[in-house]
Amino acid sequence: IMYSLRTKLKILASSWQIVGSLQSVMGLKFPAVFSSFISTISAFVNIEVFRLLPIGCLISTSYHNRLLVSTLMPLGIYAVIFLMYAIKETLRREKSQERMLQSLHSAVTVCLIVSYAVFTSVSTTLFLAFRCDRYGDDPTWWLVEDPSIDCTSPTHRLYQFYALLMMLVYPLGTTFFYFMVLYAKRQALQGPDRDENEDL
Repeated sequence: IMYSLRTKLKILASSWQIVGSLQSVMGLKFPAVFSSFISTISAFVNIEVFRLLPIGCLISTSYHNRLLVSTLMPLGIYAVIFLMYAIKETLRREKSQERMLQSLHSAVTVCLIVSYAVFTSVSTTLFLAFRCDRYGDDPTWWLVEDPSIDCTSPTHRLYQFYALLMMLVYPLGTTFFYFMVLYAKRQALQGPDRDENEDL
């Protein structure tokens, strides 16, 4: 039952992640009530810190800051998870290969859950660094996500370069990591007892 429920929750979360990114990625306009509802749900399923926490009065919520937080926060979480794993294994009195592998498996599982939760929002934020437009007779190209940012400025060019580097970590790197995990389990995934295998 838990396995079936977990699968359904992942499908539901993925659906809301996609719907929540339609407005910013494709420029769609939804009715105000539905747009507000989507924004609220999306903030939870995508773990968007700037929407979940009222921190706008403490730090600037410009696109550049959101880009840095959304890309560096998951990496910090991964580092904390594996640091806790290392400390746990160091303090463990009775050490065995089996327990060490179990702990490592748990750490990797938590990291996969975090990466799954932030994948859509972080990837969307990265691509928004290159979505620019002009308004009226103004020849300047402004960032659609944050019209206070000049897309041709040296500062934004640096952030675009940073976004390109982070694309190697998130849209490309995370997808490749998922592929490697699934490829390593390909025999079990194709086995006749895959529905009853809790390790999957």
